[in-house]
Amino acid sequence: MYVYKWYHYVLIIILLVFQPFLAEWFSFGNVSPDFLIIFIILAALNKTKSQTILIAVAAGFTYDLLYTHLFFQYVLVLCIAVLSVWMISAFIKIENVIYVSVYGVIITYILSIMKSFFEIPFHQIISHFNIINMIAVKESLISGIIYFAISLVFFIISVFSVSKVTNTKGAIR
Repeated sequence: MYVYKWYHYVLIIILLVFQPFLAEWFSFGNVSPDFLIIFIILAALNKTKSQTILIAVAAGFTYDLLYTHLFFQYVLVLCIAVLSVWMISAFIKIENVIYVSVYGVIITYILSIMKSFFEIPFHQIISHFNIINMIAVKESLISGIIYFAISLVFFIISVFSVSKVTNTKGAIR
């Protein structure tokens, strides 16, 4: 099993601090990707289950304390993201570019709709569902592009690491 290194924790802290600023810098129109969710999902594909759920709870709790008015909103969103990764982790590895990208689009759409249910009163969700749906679709497509880019980098790294392991006769050292 792979354990977290110190730079993973630093990256999570940086994402927690700069998430609102990253949302402004990387926004396309009124939609921006949620980099903390993207990192937690990609980490859940590679890390142990207990570590990832603890990191998701700690990151969600910290995010809720810093930025939201509802308690345990982001904790629930991140835990659902990690649990959904665990359910399909037998089928998807980080190097599968297409699978990770499609899964990223689907789970980001679901989590965007779920975040809207927490933030908007129910009667406004019913009357403005088309707008909420359009924003969720845009956010999930932008996040899907980011998932595609990151998983493509992991795929390229895995291809080059496999080629260094084999010698000229094809036998593995």
